[in-house]
Amino acid sequence: MAGGGRAGGWRWAPVEVRLTATGLFVIGGVLVMLALMATGVLLSGLQVDPVAQGGTAYLDFVLFFNAALCLLPLDALVIVLGLRLLRGDRWAWLTTLVLCALVVTVVPLVVYLLPAPAPFAVAPACCGLAFGALLSTRKSRRWVAPLQSSGSAR
Repeated sequence: MAGGGRAGGWRWAPVEVRLTATGLFVIGGVLVMLALMATGVLLSGLQVDPVAQGGTAYLDFVLFFNAALCLLPLDALVIVLGLRLLRGDRWAWLTTLVLCALVVTVVPLVVYLLPAPAPFAVAPACCGLAFGALLSTRKSRRWVAPLQSSGSAR
């Protein structure tokens, strides 16, 4: 076993890993709340008529909630990654780093292509950079490193 199940008994994950996991839990919780709100809006039976409503603002609103609802699998992935990071799973560490790199590159491009306010690009990119930096520390890498067998039976 890796992480908490190492041969000396249970132990706490390094602060860097705990901070990243906490951040992932917060992001996952916000995404779940967005998805629940999207479900409520979409099930309310509102009619979309952009011409009668003076433009496409309402249509954009509904499309945003459709996109938020499509993020449900990402919600689950983010929460599972946080849990598995705390356990010391190397695949969760690597997947989180890949997800951070994806967020840092894709989100600003999407915000640039769709005229959206800059904070919608800056906040996720900063979170991705911070999580990537925290997971790149020596303590974090050591936490998810495979156990080295010393040749003696334990």
